[in-house]
Amino acid sequence: MTSIITGVVIASRDHKETDRFYTVYSRERGKIRILAKGTRKFKSKLAAHMTPFTELQIMIAHGKMWPKLASVERQIDFRCIREDLTLYGLGLGLNELLYRAIGDQEPDDKLYDFLIDAYSWIQTLPELESQRLQFVHSALTLKWLVMIGFGPHCDACVSCHKAHTEVSDPHVTVSHGGLVCHVCVVERRLQFADARRISSETLAALRFLATAPFESLLTEELDPILELLIDIQDEFIHYHLERDLRVPVFLDQLVASNRETST
Repeated sequence: MTSIITGVVIASRDHKETDRFYTVYSRERGKIRILAKGTRKFKSKLAAHMTPFTELQIMIAHGKMWPKLASVERQIDFRCIREDLTLYGLGLGLNELLYRAIGDQEPDDKLYDFLIDAYSWIQTLPELESQRLQFVHSALTLKWLVMIGFGPHCDACVSCHKAHTEVSDPHVTVSHGGLVCHVCVVERRLQFADARRISSETLAALRFLATAPFESLLTEELDPILELLIDIQDEFIHYHLERDLRVPVFLDQLVASNRETST
């Protein structure tokens, strides 16, 4: 029995002497691991197509233990991501989220479309200065968190539900998922011990970035609060994922290397 899925390779690992496991995030079946027999051989034709940052149409044969790769065809190739180290890091960040934080066989059309749209946008990016690169990575991750329901929720106070337009002294709490008003912070100091005061401008930026188009991540209007936004976004990411991601470390090293080169 065979079936056809559309998806992208987000990870792979070698198996035995000539085989390889590919982790694919697909529209039809979510995250799925596929055994590809013989793809470690030099002359393997299938291996040449199973590259990251390419949308693939994959035929799988259903085995007793693992689905097996039967055939593959390229659909959309985001080649520019593979050819530029900075873009590769941003794309790799999205793949790592899906690989480490999404359960197996949990399909989500919106999440899949988000991934493909993000690939399309990333490969068009110009060269980014270091702080903007870190911001784009954390903002893409935060947009992903919003899609799966982990905030930040900034439309109303998470405690008293006062609308954001009525909150004159806004705070943001990571442990409770978003905006909290000053009154609630004062009345429940222990509950909102992690709350930090933010400006109305920062609150507006957080609300905007959650659903704004990717192009908005490049606007110069965010420059005055870029560092603060990176801090807040990273706090939410670390809290909800409950693990350290590898890609931010890679991007930090890339930024440091670029600085040394420029000096």
